Amino acid sequence: MLNSETSRYVPRVIAIKYIFASPEKYGFIIKNGQSYRSQPAKKIEIDRDIPDLVQFAKDNGTNYKNLKLMNPWLLNDRLPANGKKYIILVPDRS
Repeated sequence: MLNSETSRYVPRVIAIKYIFASPEKYGFIIKNGQSYRSQPAKKIEIDRDIPDLVQFAKDNGTNYKNLKLMNPWLLNDRLPANGKKYIILVPDRS
């Protein structure tokens, strides 16, 4: 019942699921030292509005691009807390 554009993606998503479950079985062998190193990060707990994430990034020793790379769930250039607590990752420069 899917349209033709969407129906092409279903088999692809299923294939990706199988590859991630058993990468060696499908010829994806990543040796030690070939994967990306994780960037050291520190966690900042936020329970207040952040009206400008660009300035927040600068205040925490990084830039907006790195902030967005480490926190892809940040969708706008501000963060309304709305009574919630958030954990934001920033590069750890220590």
